[in-house]
Amino acid sequence: MNWRAMDLKQKYTEDSEAVFVAEDGFLESIKSLFTISEAMRIWVKLEDSVVFLPIRDLFPQKAGMVVHDIEGSPKFLELDYIKEEPDWVVMLDIREVDSDNYLDKILSNEHIPI
Repeated sequence: MNWRAMDLKQKYTEDSEAVFVAEDGFLESIKSLFTISEAMRIWVKLEDSVVFLPIRDLFPQKAGMVVHDIEGSPKFLELDYIKEEPDWVVMLDIREVDSDNYLDKILSNEHIPI
């Protein structure tokens, strides 16, 4: 299955508590950096956790997260997002980072828990 076969046209997901909106740049980064299975794990993790992201200001914020590939190896990520309301998050970008960057996010309490 390739990315064209996968429906990434949907740019938001909604559950009972929060709405998660993905900007085009976020979707392009997902498609270029990750396999479909990794992208799906990222998407599910974000759906489950966006309600817990802090609201610090109206400017883009950063958060770290980790997902594991099919072999169980960790991939450390950094997200750019805007959260203006408790139940509304806009994802702007995502990139892979090293473990030191991810650990810095944990220490500053700017991460999405496992």
